[in-house]
Amino acid sequence: MGKDDVTFPLLRKTASCEYEHHRFILKKKTYDQQYSHMYVSRLRALEPQVRANIPPSSAHVPILPKIIDLAAGDQCVIIGTIFKVLAKKPNILDEFVADEVLVLQEESTCLASDDDQLLLEDESGRVALFGNFRMQELVTGVVVGLQGAMRDDGEGFDVMCVFTPTLPPQLPLPSRSDDAYVALVSGLEMGSDTCDPSKTSLVVDYLAGRVGSPTEKRFVSSIVRCIIAGNSVSKPAKNTHALPKASVAALAQPLEHIDALLSTLTSSMPVDVMPGAFDPSNFTLPQQPLASCLLRQSMQTTACHMLPNPAQVQLDSVQFMGSSGQNVDSIGQCCTGLSELQRLEMVLKWRHLAPTAPDILACYPMPLEDLFVLDSTPHVLFAGNQSAFATSLVHGDAGQVTRVICVPSFAHTGMIVLVNLKDLTVVPLTFQ
Repeated sequence: MGKDDVTFPLLRKTASCEYEHHRFILKKKTYDQQYSHMYVSRLRALEPQVRANIPPSSAHVPILPKIIDLAAGDQCVIIGTIFKVLAKKPNILDEFVADEVLVLQEESTCLASDDDQLLLEDESGRVALFGNFRMQELVTGVVVGLQGAMRDDGEGFDVMCVFTPTLPPQLPLPSRSDDAYVALVSGLEMGSDTCDPSKTSLVVDYLAGRVGSPTEKRFVSSIVRCIIAGNSVSKPAKNTHALPKASVAALAQPLEHIDALLSTLTSSMPVDVMPGAFDPSNFTLPQQPLASCLLRQSMQTTACHMLPNPAQVQLDSVQFMGSSGQNVDSIGQCCTGLSELQRLEMVLKWRHLAPTAPDILACYPMPLEDLFVLDSTPHVLFAGNQSAFATSLVHGDAGQVTRVICVPSFAHTGMIVLVNLKDLTVVPLTFQ
């Protein structure tokens, strides 16, 4: 064989894999508990981290134990959970009266406006917030510390500074001399009007090493894994129970097509599949792994793995944390001052994967602990099904470095993203 000959299947590089998202796998699913317990546990988990992030320049300012301890005119620091009163937020009870159910999570309309009001609350009470700070960059559910003073009339708190939690500790990035890539794909949306089946087949054949020049195939052999971040099939039609039997059977065709494509890919490389808003999984976060019976061909190999959403995995000791994008989209409904990339960066800085849950974003009640609180800083934080590719590096005060990636919807952009395990650089690839 000549030096330019590349055989199939490829002799692909491998990477060790350790799944760390066990806390997102729900053993008991119940709605017996109130959601208030979730906010209490979130505040208790993050309040010490906010205290640790108050700078020395504010060390002389007392930190009040509770909001109820506020006194007019006294400068202080208070710590609590933001609650944003959205003037444009529909009243769900009115929708029931009108015989229509509005699901906010399915709406893309921004609910934020200049008429919104910010409150800070804890177990003792709440206080209205005023001052010269960026109100539109805060959303319900974020735990922050605020330096300022109670107004003389006792009707609000004038904010001077905002303190977020410290970033959690991070494992050191392992050193390596060779390139090894992880492919991030999202939004295949098989069966939708925007999906181009030939383009989807092309990206699968490319990742499997079936197409391309010998040079390209050698590059592809360095892609050690593929993570599919949600929305593999099209958005389901409403009122499917009223469809004729033939139409209902047709609803399964996108899954069959995805299964056939993934079976091709899993014959060449490991693939992790996360559910998204459009996929046949539970509606509330954390979404549970797709049932193995949905992808029967792919699951016949040991290379196909069903993950929850959010998911966390270590690949050659590089920690990936990601979602299928509902958390980023929900933040966008509640604020107007942040781009998709900035929202994802703030997820890291707020130290919470889904701050708008359960107010806007549906989630399971969690009476004992908030599963979405970050206890470690990942090396890579990604969100799938975004409108465009964007990336940045976020640096922490203790030397943490995180590659933040908005993974675009493939059906709308034809783009996937490769992440280099060696140095966290990214390579976006577009398929025409």
